[in-house]
Amino acid sequence: MEIDVRPIWLENEGDKAVLLIHGLAGTSFEVRGLAEHLHHEGLTVYAPTLSFHQSRDLKDLEKSNIEVWKKDAENAYAKLSKFRKIYVGGISNGGSLASYLAITQKPDGLITICPPIIPGFSIFRYMDHEKVFRWLSQRFKYLPRFDYQMVRDWTLAKDLPRFRKLPSHFTYHGMVLARFVRENLSKITAPILVVQAKYDNRVDPKGAELILEAVSSEVKELYYAENSGHVVVLDVDREAVFKVVADFIRRL
Repeated sequence: MEIDVRPIWLENEGDKAVLLIHGLAGTSFEVRGLAEHLHHEGLTVYAPTLSFHQSRDLKDLEKSNIEVWKKDAENAYAKLSKFRKIYVGGISNGGSLASYLAITQKPDGLITICPPIIPGFSIFRYMDHEKVFRWLSQRFKYLPRFDYQMVRDWTLAKDLPRFRKLPSHFTYHGMVLARFVRENLSKITAPILVVQAKYDNRVDPKGAELILEAVSSEVKELYYAENSGHVVVLDVDREAVFKVVADFIRRL
């Protein structure tokens, strides 16, 4: 089944908007359900697909990198400048980008879903993850991608445009971005909601609590999705997560 990976723009008449950013090698499809739920709640929602991510050609994806991600995130945020209140959110690497914006742009709220502040690759448990993946990126063009427990229910996720391998610099650049966020968490002052999946094997769930301890926000909330894997917005707890995010924004 061909799925729609084009940027999502769902407008409402109000003065509040939400920016949603997909994960490392994903597209806007990942966050479509959440976007539609928030739009139904009266919010304008923008969910771009990052540059080069619409293509199914791996050679196009190779052109994407940390500088492209940051520039795309900044441009997406600027697109919402006419709104009185802007909330930023994202899943996985998209959560890192949303946090990057919370550090540099000062939005009115931050939602970070399964944030990769602490990597969860158990095979490298006692190593410096960033150094390992930098070394790998210097020696290999691609690295295999493993989908084990990305989700526990593949009903929606089965049609994700997935690559069996990824450019080797992707994970390394994701870790560089996560380190920037980790080192600057104290600069985040916006109200923050962290959503963490219990069965997440891509990131260490302890990172969720680390974030809340380090940020300077007065409003700090944490929600655990008890039955889902990393891509929680497409998994068993997705509807509960949608409601938690909408309720968080409604109370700000």
